[in-house]
Amino acid sequence: MAVADNPRARRRTFPCNSRSRTRTRSRSTKALRYTPSVTTEQRGGAGSTRLEQFLIRGFNAPVFLDGMALVGGRDANATIDPYRLERVDVIMGPASVLYGQSGPGGIVNLVSKVPRFVQHGEVFVQGGGFNEIRGGFDVGGPIASDVAGLSDQFAYRVVGFGWKGDGPAVTTELERALINPSVTWRPSTDTALTIIGNYQRDPYSGFYGGFPAVGTVFPR
Repeated sequence: MAVADNPRARRRTFPCNSRSRTRTRSRSTKALRYTPSVTTEQRGGAGSTRLEQFLIRGFNAPVFLDGMALVGGRDANATIDPYRLERVDVIMGPASVLYGQSGPGGIVNLVSKVPRFVQHGEVFVQGGGFNEIRGGFDVGGPIASDVAGLSDQFAYRVVGFGWKGDGPAVTTELERALINPSVTWRPSTDTALTIIGNYQRDPYSGFYGGFPAVGTVFPR
């Protein structure tokens, strides 16, 4: 059963749209920062920029992507940029009967953007402190809209994002490049097949919240 289809789940949903982009920034944890019973950024507000770590009701919360558990554990999950997500769901309470091994506090489910059968698009550029600059695009719609019948069966979506800046610590940098294409085939109103590809590169991904060795243990 998909997370969104569970009628018994106590679910809180947080959209990852253009209005929430400033709040979510580049990490899914920030989308849940003000959620009751959810603890994020356990190593400090400016720390742990490489990890997605959640506590729900005091227990470690496993992270799911589109209803499937991410392999790696809380100390190894790759950071998933929220711009490629449609929303973030928080399922409160035990859920292992439906979703496998998990903590008693609940789970976090990240929902990817998928194609829509309406033409849409957006482009944005932002700047900020620490020499930060970021930009992205999100375009999609039906494929072969001029061919009778095909516009109701095939749709595409391409999401791209990039950012670069200095980290809070002197010796750290932040950089990311992301491309997220997807295609949906809908042969009938009851059946749909979606293929999603994702490439994300983080050559410089911040720091873990501790002091750097250079300048503390070793001289500059």
